[in-house]
Amino acid sequence: MYINILLLFSFYAASLTAQVKTIYFDKDVATIEYLTLSFCVDSIGKTSRVSMIEDKTNYKNKETIARIIDYRKGIHYYPETSLKNDCHKQVFQFVNTKYENKILSKEACNSSEKFRKGKFRYKNTVV
Repeated sequence: MYINILLLFSFYAASLTAQVKTIYFDKDVATIEYLTLSFCVDSIGKTSRVSMIEDKTNYKNKETIARIIDYRKGIHYYPETSLKNDCHKQVFQFVNTKYENKILSKEACNSSEKFRKGKFRYKNTVV
């Protein structure tokens, strides 16, 4: 009986600390694309408004964007959350599926040592 209660409590506690999934693997993107959302949390911890930030988004699949906005609207927080009565931004990443299980070899990691210092300019990023 004690173990059943402990197991039930652990499942309940795990559901309280769940994280919002922000990385998705999608075969329709070339490498990595981004969706940036603005969301507001009201005084009782409910997500009250979700909108896409157009100039910080380069992901184009409207159907998936709509599903993620609906998913984001359904997230509720505890009333005592520090997120309440404020608006926030959240970035979702869409990575090509060919990179899902990609691992760099030790030699490739070691050969990148020479690139650690310097000034860099990145392409295909949303700032």
